[in-house]
Amino acid sequence: MLVLSLAFSKYEGPEMLLRVVRVRPIDDPLFVSVRRGDVEMTRMLLNTGKASVLDVTSLNRSALFVSLSYLSGLDYTNFNQYALDYSQLGVVKLLLDEGADTHQVDDTAQ
Repeated sequence: MLVLSLAFSKYEGPEMLLRVVRVRPIDDPLFVSVRRGDVEMTRMLLNTGKASVLDVTSLNRSALFVSLSYLSGLDYTNFNQYALDYSQLGVVKLLLDEGADTHQVDDTAQ
């Protein structure tokens, strides 16, 4: 799948990117590990080349999107949910450090 995105930086101006991404099923180890907040598994998958921050689901949702979607649905009144929130933040930070596209839009324009 080809993805075209346009980003604008205050300092660098507009930038157009054309990327080739791999479409993977939602039960792919990458998406499972980011939903679980498993930083070590996500890191291993990225470091060994078994996954990329550019990989997407069939709805064009990146690992960053999947992780943030899970994070937004947590109930903060529950301590266990708070712990999950903390691990999700670790996954989000890892994906951003590895170059995840923060401007990518899924097929539903989210």
